[in-house]
Amino acid sequence: MLVFHLLGGLRALHAECLPLRIEPGSEQGGSLDVQSQSPLPVIPKLRELGLSVIGVRSLSNRWELDGIIPGEWRTFHTGSTRRWLSFEGRQKWFEIAHAATKQRLGKLWDMAARISYQIEACTCRFEETSDRYAGQLRSLVTRGSFKSGRRFEDLLTQRVFLSIQSFLVDACVLRDFLAEFAAAYVYNEEAVRITTLSTLIKRVLKDQSRQDATSIKLRNATAEDGWLTLLGHYRDLVVHSAPLALAKKRLWVRCEVRRLPDGRTLPCVRFPLPIDPRQILRTRSGGDLYEGFSRLVEEFLGPTENDAASKDALEYVHEVFGNLGMLALELMSFSPVPPEIPILTDDDLAGPINWMKQP
Repeated sequence: MLVFHLLGGLRALHAECLPLRIEPGSEQGGSLDVQSQSPLPVIPKLRELGLSVIGVRSLSNRWELDGIIPGEWRTFHTGSTRRWLSFEGRQKWFEIAHAATKQRLGKLWDMAARISYQIEACTCRFEETSDRYAGQLRSLVTRGSFKSGRRFEDLLTQRVFLSIQSFLVDACVLRDFLAEFAAAYVYNEEAVRITTLSTLIKRVLKDQSRQDATSIKLRNATAEDGWLTLLGHYRDLVVHSAPLALAKKRLWVRCEVRRLPDGRTLPCVRFPLPIDPRQILRTRSGGDLYEGFSRLVEEFLGPTENDAASKDALEYVHEVFGNLGMLALELMSFSPVPPEIPILTDDDLAGPINWMKQP
């Protein structure tokens, strides 16, 4: 069975010889079976319905269905030429690390292994955020509390925001690992070891004479309105200043509906991100923040009234992870050794292989 993760906390279930099933199927719960008159694959069919696939979980046996062992999980990126970015990136960087060990290239092995691990860490954080969305939506619908346009906060809301914050932190760890690799193997910086993006910007990217494709791409991403800059602002906000939900005025979850081509609607949830995290960070870092209680109340008390203009958090982390995934694949071409698939022999094994029977 394949479980397709969709924006808004929706799920689409697909199994052989069964119709495509969307859950929740209405604001009252249940499921919605989609009967297809054509042999369209599932993802194009969902796109035809106006639903965006962001990841896929494959469940192939009872243990995976029961959560005894994890099924395979991959993020999915429709707008990219490399749609399975997280899977491909994690695997290829692991293969570079393996090739580096065979050639005793310690620095490359360490960097590549950390990048591969961190791609998987972000993959897990992303799935956690998507699952938290689904749990919030399922709870609302099951309790009969879903109402389109409603804004609210309940016992599950904080867990969703916490998962988003965890992704932001791990995404910036991956960002810095990639910057470290770029410094060593794209720019051959040896005088000082560069381990963060901010140092790479100061020592390398500010040099406008570098007009190669990689430098231009990184310079655009780290410009004032660049996607890496915004990611850094969100990370700095939650690490150094305030939780997302309390960064300025309180952010509440919003209930929305997705309208299908046939007029039916599907429930979904939307978690707004704070607008302009850089300015919020500046305000909170100001020395006069606590000088007047009335100003504090004006800035931070009560729910925000303009969250409709905010970007949805799940949509944002999916977009950012897609950008990071593409960057990881592009930087991989600068590795001094190509990826190499590990091949195990008897000499690599400490003992016999025990095959476990799965139900």
